Order: sequence, then structure tokens, then C-alpha cells
Amino acid sequence: MIFVHSVAQEDEARTSEGRLVEIHRRPLVTEIVPYSGFNRAESFHQKYRLRLDPFLMKAFRDRFPDERAFVDSTAAARVNGFLAGFGNPSIYNREVPLWGLSGEAWERLRRIAAGRL
Repeated sequence: MIFVHSVAQEDEARTSEGRLVEIHRRPLVTEIVPYSGFNRAESFHQKYRLRLDPFLMKAFRDRFPDERAFVDSTAAARVNGFLAGFGNPSIYNREVPLWGLSGEAWERLRRIAAGRL
């Protein structure tokens, strides 16, 4: 879905949609709808990739015992994105020290990174 905040945004989205339909010669399935507010996903969807790694999850739970603080953590978001395969080496190497991870957690993440970077 594409959520639009104004008529101008909807016009831009529809124009882009038209160009893509011409290029691909088939209708798009992406809906263009007015934005009506933000709804937080259920807890088990938040930081999904990070939740799949028990060791790193423990490191974050030790740092953020409160669920809301964990979900809202920039560090958790960055690590989750990294575990999902996003990010680049320069950002990773620059930001890891800011994430507040223990030496063991950092080393685990570094080993994971070795396979991706």
C-alpha cells in the first residue's frame, strides 16, 4: 500500500502508477489509499529477525527489559535490519560501537557480518 497525505501526493502516486503499468503492461496490485494513522504491529512482528537469534535477543533484553523500549530502540532496529540482510559495511563498522552490545554479542554479529560484508 502507498499511503498518501494529500491530493498532490495522490496525483504523484497515480502518475507513477500509470508509468509503471505502461512499462510492465499489467496492472499494479499496490493500493493507493489515504493515510489514516499509524498502527503498531503486534509485538511478535517487531524486530522479527533479531527475535530469531536467542543470544542477541538476550543481549538486547538485558539492555531493554521493557518491551516498548526494546521495540523503539534504534540499536535494535539497526541490528534487526542487518540480520535481515540490509546495510553496508561502512555503516556497520561505524555504528556497532554505538549499539551498546557486549563483546560477545558484537563478536557474534561480526561473524554474521563476515558472511555478508
